[in-house]
Amino acid sequence: MYRNWFFIETPVGNNEFHYNERLALWSVGKIFVPNLIQWTVADLEEGSEIVFEEAENWKLVSSTWLKHFVQTKYQGIPTYIFDNHNHALFFRYRHTAQLKTPLIKGETKGDLQEQNKPFIVLHIDQHADTKENKNSFQATHTSPQEVFGFTTYACNVGNFLTSAKDAGIIEEYIQIRSEHALHTMQPLNFHEYNYILDIDVDFWEGKTDQEIKSDFTIIRKLVDNVCLITIATSPYFMEQKSNRTHQKDIDIKKAPKIRGKIINTHNLQTVHAKDAEIFFLFPIHHRSRDSASNGQQKKRFVLMCNKNVWEDSRHQISKPALL
Repeated sequence: MYRNWFFIETPVGNNEFHYNERLALWSVGKIFVPNLIQWTVADLEEGSEIVFEEAENWKLVSSTWLKHFVQTKYQGIPTYIFDNHNHALFFRYRHTAQLKTPLIKGETKGDLQEQNKPFIVLHIDQHADTKENKNSFQATHTSPQEVFGFTTYACNVGNFLTSAKDAGIIEEYIQIRSEHALHTMQPLNFHEYNYILDIDVDFWEGKTDQEIKSDFTIIRKLVDNVCLITIATSPYFMEQKSNRTHQKDIDIKKAPKIRGKIINTHNLQTVHAKDAEIFFLFPIHHRSRDSASNGQQKKRFVLMCNKNVWEDSRHQISKPALL
């Protein structure tokens, strides 16, 4: 599963959205699903294939994004970074199933403390992703290959969360869809439940720098206690640009193709990545539908790490904000 890239060429899954209208607009009628690699955030690479496509007002809007999905770890926590949010369903199944089944080469079991506790998803997203799905399955009676097929062909970005609960992969989900919901969240019961931190980066569309800074403070506290992190980068719903780094160094000045070193703009001294543990790098500005058609796109990135947030906006670097 996810060992090789492939295309969805029939009107199923995420390729079902406005399929006939897209064909009428000369779409090739297929979308790309990348393979999964065990790598680091520093190796996120932009691909050229269409991974999500819609028809809006008789205009074709085609979105490209990641060349590969990435499986990594943040502070020892399994972390998956991918494009369309429905893939989170399989990665959650994979994590929970590993607690009960023999391992294959190269995989590790989750924390033993997880084994007898149900899983709850902390869903940080602008969208609920809980539409009804006419398709269903039961995780305890389904093979990994079948769950992978379901994730790809029988659910989509709008209903995968419902499907995960109906299948018994998770017991419940907590919707965090606004600043108010994030900042007034009730205390979590980590003794009784395993929590999965699920982030869709479109949550920060339209947010101010101060709001983002405040949000990250809360999210970092959540990260300290969760058992799994899934990060969807939302093609079509968010601007997608290459988030690449060069081994241990990042150069914000060279965004969107990011290589080199981190620059601390307070004193213009170089700060290497080893001095600031990287969490993830993502675009936070929404791409307007009109600008998508003429190629005019805003460029703004946030690097989330354990010390600061560095930002880039059209190659102008703002001061790092404390995280």
